[in-house]
Amino acid sequence: MVGNWAEHKRLLTHTLKLQREQGVAHEVALTLTLSYLSDANRHLGLPEEGTQQAKEAAEILGKLGMTVQQAGFFIFIFKTASRVFDGPCFSIAR
Repeated sequence: MVGNWAEHKRLLTHTLKLQREQGVAHEVALTLTLSYLSDANRHLGLPEEGTQQAKEAAEILGKLGMTVQQAGFFIFIFKTASRVFDGPCFSIAR
């Protein structure tokens, strides 16, 4: 999504709430939403919120055994802490 990052964040936050209510069967979808929300927060100048969401996504991916995808979130967390951004760091595709 290009443009209004605040609206992007609002919609993703609502999506995340609905996915959490659906439970464990939707963990990969939850992780994807967390990744988009993390990126929106970065664009809004909220790196701490973005980092927390990336950590949660990495945890879920670790539990699912998706270690390659999990590594992408660790890279994002490192880049956020270092304030270095040169493009997307993660992909959920297997």
